[in-house]
Amino acid sequence: MAFHIWRTHRLRDDLARGEVTQLDSLKYMMGSAFLYAFALYSALWFGGYRDWTLPFEAAIVLAISAFGTHEAFLANGGSSGRDFILRFASIAVPI
Repeated sequence: MAFHIWRTHRLRDDLARGEVTQLDSLKYMMGSAFLYAFALYSALWFGGYRDWTLPFEAAIVLAISAFGTHEAFLANGGSSGRDFILRFASIAVPI
């Protein structure tokens, strides 16, 4: 399975066939964490809050998000784990 960013119909088909691997799930989760942080800090930056601490904070949040997502992936069993995105999304709500 390939990592599909722009061809969502291929991702849809891979999901329907159950061909999305745990490693691919990690890639999608990392990508979504990056996009969420980018959207948040872009809105703050272009919304008028411009201080030197904002890019520093954004870099720290991205690093912690990437590290935490990778550690959660490893705790789930890595490539041999199962249901990574389901478990990650479920535990993200109470945390």
